[in-house]
Amino acid sequence: MNLAIKVFVGFLLVSGFIIAMIEVKGRKTESQPFVTAPQQVNTSKDKKLETSDLIYVAKNIDDAKSKSKELKKDILVIFGADWCGYCHKLKDETLTDGGVKVMMTQFIVLYINIDDEPRLSTELLGRRISVPQYIVMDSDSKIKNKGSGFKPPQEFVAWLAK
Repeated sequence: MNLAIKVFVGFLLVSGFIIAMIEVKGRKTESQPFVTAPQQVNTSKDKKLETSDLIYVAKNIDDAKSKSKELKKDILVIFGADWCGYCHKLKDETLTDGGVKVMMTQFIVLYINIDDEPRLSTELLGRRISVPQYIVMDSDSKIKNKGSGFKPPQEFVAWLAK
């Protein structure tokens, strides 16, 4: 590859990185869960809302395990970080989708900020942590499914259905 092309490609990469960092810096820095608890999800206009129509968002891992046993639902753990652009994209584009919200009623949802909970993140994910990452586990912490990276709503719903 000739030198001019290498310099141009390098310039593009650096420019993209700088733009991404500016975008991430402009976001709120306080840790916020992807969804607030509990949320009502209307699956039908005629149907009364029942307990199964609620997305329960746990406050911590103990709360998630206790609710999981009580409601006989698996736990969906979503790992993210304030500085992670794809975590914000997952939150804004995927987790706000109606189809995803309906699927999430089948789980106890727990959001873990890896910077605030490094020990728990390592315990559940191991030493190789990337974000966004998500797992489905039972109340005894047995992991049933793992996923990572941004997924558009249809792919995330398919992943949850596994």
